[in-house]
Amino acid sequence: MLYPSGFQYGIPGYRIPVANPHEIVYLSLKKALERAHVSPVRFRPWLQAFRDYAFDRRDFKGQAISEQIKAAEKIGSHGWMLWNPRNVYTQEGLKRKDSLFANQPNKADSSPQPLEVSK
Repeated sequence: MLYPSGFQYGIPGYRIPVANPHEIVYLSLKKALERAHVSPVRFRPWLQAFRDYAFDRRDFKGQAISEQIKAAEKIGSHGWMLWNPRNVYTQEGLKRKDSLFANQPNKADSSPQPLEVSK
């Protein structure tokens, strides 16, 4: 759980973590990789999608969610999950579906190829 509002004392260089959601998530995942010595695909962080409760009570929507997602993707994590204790989520801050599949092959072009069996 890399919720910026959970870093009560911030991290070095970022005293108010809710003002720097990208940096908090990125640097936390980077430190985890350095300590664990594993592939970044082993990480799937929970990201903050709820109002800050420790600093200035700002809402974590839109840009703040987008910045956290960018940080997780930049590090190479195997996805991410959002958390909101009220279970209220919007599409604000998320990528559009068409942009997710922009570089993917067309389904019509990716039909399974028959296996060749050698004797």
